[in-house]
Amino acid sequence: MNKLHRFSALLLAVVMIASLAACGKKQPDIKEQVKNTMESVASDIQSEAEKLAEKARSSDQAGNNHADEANSGAENATENGGKTSGDKGLDLEHASFDYVNPFSEGLAWVIHKGQIKVINKEGKEIFKTDSSSYETDIPLPFKDGVSCYNVGDNYFIIDKEGKTLYQTKEYKEDDYEQILAYGNGGFLVHRFSKGFKDGKKTGGHTMGMIDKNGKEITEFYAVDFTPEEKWDHLCDGVFYEPLDGKVFDTQSGKCSSIGSNVDSIGNDTVSTLSVLRSITAENGKVWVKLSTLHGLGIMDVHTLEIQEFNYKDDNNTFIIDDIGVVDGVYYNLSGEKVAEISAYMPNVIRRGDFSDSGVTPLVMNDGSCYITYVDKNGKDQFDPIKLGNEWSFTKDHFADSDGTQVVVYDNTGKEVCRKKVTDHKDLRLYDDYFIAGKNYYFFK
Repeated sequence: MNKLHRFSALLLAVVMIASLAACGKKQPDIKEQVKNTMESVASDIQSEAEKLAEKARSSDQAGNNHADEANSGAENATENGGKTSGDKGLDLEHASFDYVNPFSEGLAWVIHKGQIKVINKEGKEIFKTDSSSYETDIPLPFKDGVSCYNVGDNYFIIDKEGKTLYQTKEYKEDDYEQILAYGNGGFLVHRFSKGFKDGKKTGGHTMGMIDKNGKEITEFYAVDFTPEEKWDHLCDGVFYEPLDGKVFDTQSGKCSSIGSNVDSIGNDTVSTLSVLRSITAENGKVWVKLSTLHGLGIMDVHTLEIQEFNYKDDNNTFIIDDIGVVDGVYYNLSGEKVAEISAYMPNVIRRGDFSDSGVTPLVMNDGSCYITYVDKNGKDQFDPIKLGNEWSFTKDHFADSDGTQVVVYDNTGKEVCRKKVTDHKDLRLYDDYFIAGKNYYFFK
């Protein structure tokens, strides 16, 4: 029975009592019912009042929550250049980044307002470090679900949620460890310690590998040098330090120099903003750029023996991941010819890998730069398109900037999208986005 019905019953009972009393009849049973009914109604009224009070409090809280959300949305809109996103992530095209890195496994390290952070492709902050940008080197990209960053001289291995899996011991000048690189399922580590036992010096510099939880997975070998902080993984647990040209094999402990005849290992063009060089290895072999007239060779990473390739024009030698190009002939890492494309030689200044559809980009220069894609027979997919001052390409797309907007095309020459950009410098194109200046722009 609801509140209105209870009040109606009470009034009816009162009227009945009044009528019976007027007739001089005793009705103790009815009086008792009226008493019970009044007590019940009073209880209902009190309960209803409590519910209304609670509802009012909830309404006030909801109003406060909506106000907080509105304020948060306004702050986010200001940060995002006037735009908000569904998950309150940063607007990647307008956020004020201090530094940006390419995405790896769907995540990217950025510096935003002086803070080192990891974001996803929706701009959502996954986590941030406790350090400022001045305390941290460029973190390692995510691979196999893990990454590594440092705060000063302390290093942290983390997963994709930002959980710390391993932390190096507290740095001491005479006892420390550094994480140098990732590859072959583990991290390359340099350790240093000083000691004195039985009248002899102990410790020194050692190198070896640990897994993501800090467990040693190789022996730690003594080395007679102080390793630099950034190394590249070639393959099979063999790492390369590009500054001094050293190669360290974590399985044997052998450390060697690649020699003065090797200029570099891996792709020719590497952005200074990239974390690591692009090095592709197969069956223990990598492409190397030779110092002598920019020739090419295939190097065995274990023996450092090099198979050199003869060339006629040193301006037409290129390394493209697992492909080496000499005078328009494309070779794989087994030394086998893959294709021969002499189109536009000797004006070709850049080449790319083959797409799944079997075409590859060529960039030519005859005073201005042009780009087209050709098949393995050298047939154009479209007439060469003139490029501006900033451009970039992959095997599937190329991007060109006129200073105010970037136009992305596919490898048939068809326009995919146009994006207005704040800063067109350092244009870098990837599978489904490009970086211009210090912002991300997606086109798929």
